[in-house]
Amino acid sequence: MIMEDRTIDAIIEQLNCRLVDKFIRITPIKLAKLFHHNYEKLAPEFGYETRRETKEFDEKSLNGQLMIATCRAVLEDLINVKEAP
Repeated sequence: MIMEDRTIDAIIEQLNCRLVDKFIRITPIKLAKLFHHNYEKLAPEFGYETRRETKEFDEKSLNGQLMIATCRAVLEDLINVKEAP
């Protein structure tokens, strides 16, 4: 059975609302920790060995502060993105 376009649009809209709701609740620190965790996990698959002193995320270090500030800027950019025409 083929769904009507408006039903598909409603499902997509509902999914988008859930994603936006989760996105809005993420803080720059949470995003930085997620990014760092996944970066460390994926680095070996790309033949990259991360520095020993930054293997653990330290939000008080300069590296951690930079990552948090970068995540804050990305979140702000995403909030201000307008849909393409």
